[in-house]
Amino acid sequence: MTGTRDIAERALDDIPGWSGARLTALPGGTTNTTWLVEKDGRRATLKADASRREFPFASRDIEAMIQQQAASEGLASDVIYSSSTVLLSDYADGTVWTGKDLRNITNLALLARLLQRVHRLPSTGRRFDAQRAAQLYASRIAADDSAEAASVDERLMTLQSLPAPAEFC
Repeated sequence: MTGTRDIAERALDDIPGWSGARLTALPGGTTNTTWLVEKDGRRATLKADASRREFPFASRDIEAMIQQQAASEGLASDVIYSSSTVLLSDYADGTVWTGKDLRNITNLALLARLLQRVHRLPSTGRRFDAQRAAQLYASRIAADDSAEAASVDERLMTLQSLPAPAEFC
């Protein structure tokens, strides 16, 4: 089985100027490994997959299109390279927030302002099925026989009682 580092290294081999770059796994994230890539004084962030991502995730090229749209408004870093399985973008220094950070009222106000800006971006034409995604995540939690399964089921029922959004995201 091919590991995430091998996949990342092979992806970099296909991107001009990035072959042989140093890779460092970045903390955070729950659905993929993200890498800090360093070469010749440049720093970038890499996400690379063995195959095209399936629902509920967008492929890396769709993710890149959305990210570049956000970058044009100063909300994300610029995309350097993308394909259906690879996204390489300029590295953005920062701190991954924890639950403690989200309990800080000043941070919540910052997050609210940021989300307002994000939601003013033009539509991507992509429809996200939050209910179906939630069901997928809930089934993964149940498969792990987690003590959280009952809590997840309760929240899933709440989500399912809401109408589906009519607009694209």
